[in-house]
Amino acid sequence: MAENLAWLVHDRGIEPHIPVFDKSPRRDEPHERADFSFDHNADAYICPAGKQLRQRQKAYRTPRPLVDENGMLRYRASKLD
Repeated sequence: MAENLAWLVHDRGIEPHIPVFDKSPRRDEPHERADFSFDHNADAYICPAGKQLRQRQKAYRTPRPLVDENGMLRYRASKLD
């Protein structure tokens, strides 16, 4: 990605109007997917700290399933636990 961006800016003289995501290391040391385990009995993911991730809850005007277009069920961690 960095090579493509450098090519656009320096070689072609094109100013990009796309978001550039910062992929530098984070200070809060986020976990990777492999750090989480799935508890088949509870049908839930467990974080590295041993806490169960809750399914995403969002109030919709009309009921919608919590499954995305790829059939994936989304989970979230709570900072309040």
